[in-house]
Amino acid sequence: MHVLKNEAGVRKWLKNSDPFGGKSLFWCEHRGGGTLGMVDVLVAVDGALYPVELKFGGISAGEGGEEDGRWGVKLRPGQVAVHRRLAKLWVRSFILIGSELGNGVWIVDGGEAVKNIQNGTKMKSERVKDWISLTTALKNGVGGPG
Repeated sequence: MHVLKNEAGVRKWLKNSDPFGGKSLFWCEHRGGGTLGMVDVLVAVDGALYPVELKFGGISAGEGGEEDGRWGVKLRPGQVAVHRRLAKLWVRSFILIGSELGNGVWIVDGGEAVKNIQNGTKMKSERVKDWISLTTALKNGVGGPG
């Protein structure tokens, strides 16, 4: 896995992780800030599409400087509106986060992130190591508040 330095690195990690050479990814945003809140990508897994926002940074360091998987939610108002609207329609959305503390990629539930942004707390995220752990998280969901 290459070192992640920004959101473009998260995008590259996702594309390189896809065993179908990126053909499972349907990009909604072709450049940063281009869609006024719409998720960055739809990920196709087993006949379903999962909306995913890509982010970089904000994963906490626990004792000893290791990542503890807690994310300080940072979303623009348009992104909050999209995740809130999807949640009201019973569509699970996700946020894939590249950590500036190391090479880690983490995932959170988009609907839960919107709830956490309102109360200002950090939320638990789950580490994503590869395509299999990503698709498992998309299909089964991820944890909520931390």
